[in-house]
Order: sequence, then C-alpha cells, then structure tokens
Amino acid sequence: MYFKKYNINLPELNDLLHDKWFDVNNLTFDEAKKEFRLIFGENKEFYDQYLKISGVLGCEIIDTEQVGIYDIYELSVDLEHNKIRINGCIPISITLDVSEDFEITTGQQ
Repeated sequence: MYFKKYNINLPELNDLLHDKWFDVNNLTFDEAKKEFRLIFGENKEFYDQYLKISGVLGCEIIDTEQVGIYDIYELSVDLEHNKIRINGCIPISITLDVSEDFEITTGQQ
C-alpha cells in the first residue's frame, strides 16, 4: 500500500524492516522535537540503520517479554486514528500517536 500524501510505500518499508533486530533500550522519543527513532540491523550485535518518525505526539511501548533485543515483524499505519504501530516477532508492541503531517524516513547510521 502506498500512501501518496506521506510518501510511504508500506510494502517496501516492511521489506526493509522485517526480521531486522533492535535493542529496546536504544529507542528514543524526543517529545520536544516530536521525533521517534529506532536503530536496527541485520543481526543482534550490529545496528547500522535507523527508522525516524517525525510528528510523533505520544509513544506507548508494551514489552511483556522483557528480553531487550527484538526482531521487527511489521510496521502498520492507521491514518483514520493517526497511529503507527511497530510489532515484533518476539512479542513487543510500539504504538505512536502521530500528527497528520508525520514523516517516516530511514537511512544508514
């Protein structure tokens, strides 16, 4: 699914993120900048890429397993409710409340 208004090709984004690893302790949410950042990589020891979401108004992390390091299952966008969700293969759920003009970018660290 491609969200033209937000320049997001969701299948391509999920192809990039799926089965990549991140450390929950490295997640950042800067309330002043309204920015969420997740550092991820191909394996559990080396994180060389980032996912940055701007226009974030709130962040909720449900981490029932408390294992620290997770692999990403998928990112979903709910435009009706202005939410972005990141779910892990190992159970973890990150829900972001976003403004209507949010932006998602990825790149190399």
